[in-house]
This record gives sequence, C-alpha cells and structure tokens, in this order.
Amino acid sequence: LVPAELPTINGIRISSLFVDNSDMGGDYLDTVVLGKNSVGLFMCDAADAGVESGILLLELYSVLHNQPEKMDTPDKMLNAMNWVIATSRYTNRYVPALYCTYNSNTKEISLTGAAFNPLVLYNMKKDEFVEFDVKGIPLGLEKNYSYEMKKIKIAGEIVGFMYSDGIITAVNKNGLAYSTGRIKDIIRLNKEDTPAILA
Repeated sequence: LVPAELPTINGIRISSLFVDNSDMGGDYLDTVVLGKNSVGLFMCDAADAGVESGILLLELYSVLHNQPEKMDTPDKMLNAMNWVIATSRYTNRYVPALYCTYNSNTKEISLTGAAFNPLVLYNMKKDEFVEFDVKGIPLGLEKNYSYEMKKIKIAGEIVGFMYSDGIITAVNKNGLAYSTGRIKDIIRLNKEDTPAILA
C-alpha cells in the first residue's frame, strides 16, 4: 500500500524511505491533499499481524482516502479510523499511528497521535530539534476513545521527520542499533538538500 508518489501542495516537499525487511511488515505511509493549501500525512505500524496486517491497512487506507477533506483535522481522522478498526468483523488487532496536517496559509501543523513515535522538527535558524508527541491509545483498542490534537506554529525553514519503530529497532551485524540521532545528524549536516536527498 505504500504509494509510489506522495501527493503534496505548494510550500512543502515530502519524500519517504521504505525498506521492507520483514515477512510480517506492516508499516504504512501516505499523504492526502485536503485542499489548495492543506495536506495530511499519515503513518502507522500494523506489523507482525500476518494477513490481518494487510486487512488493517486496507481499512485505514479506505478511511484516509474516502473524502479526507471532510475530516479536516487529525483528531477527526483518527477518531474515524479508530471506530472502523474497533468495530471491524475482520480483525482483532490495534495499530499505533500518527496523523498530521500542514496548512501553508496559516503556517501551522496540527497533529494527533495514537501511541506512535513523535513528530520531529528541525529549526534551521536555531539549529535545534524539537519532538512533538501527542498521547493517545493505539487505533482499535477502544471504539469510544476520543483523540486529542496539538497545533504547532511554523516559523522559518523547518525540516521534519516521522518514523516507525522499524528504524529504531534496526541493528547492524555487530549489534549496533540505528537511532533517531543518526537521522538528526544527516539532517543537520545536509539541511540545504531536498527531502529526496535526505531520504
């Protein structure tokens, strides 16, 4: 389900890196254009559930792409996804997820999390990283749960990244773990490059 191209809007560039290193992989990253000035970015991890991973991701894909402009805030989107998964007759699993929107008019990021890794933003001018975490339970765990939203005002040039657990649990043959610190180093040293080159 990982798209070959991520739709976007003027004022933001998006690239992704997906490495399928597991027979039971279930990471999913996608974007939806919500209007001329707004785009949504969604990421989740339905790994290690076998066939159910695929079914879960199809359910999430359907909600994300079924008139996403009507669920114009991340909390509305995750509330809808949560209800679909929690009431599904086909799966009995839960999914950590993160959904954020960016509005190029207001220069604002809105985000809602479901027990997922934080959104990390790098401010080029200040040369600092800030992690934004929104607490919430995984999708599908409790059908009446209400997700909360956080807003972040963007000032200046920002590079951000979202990541699944696959990147922080990866180890090389010597047992050395990959980490978000390495991603931050790459961004800091190559901040003038495009997202595609950073990926």
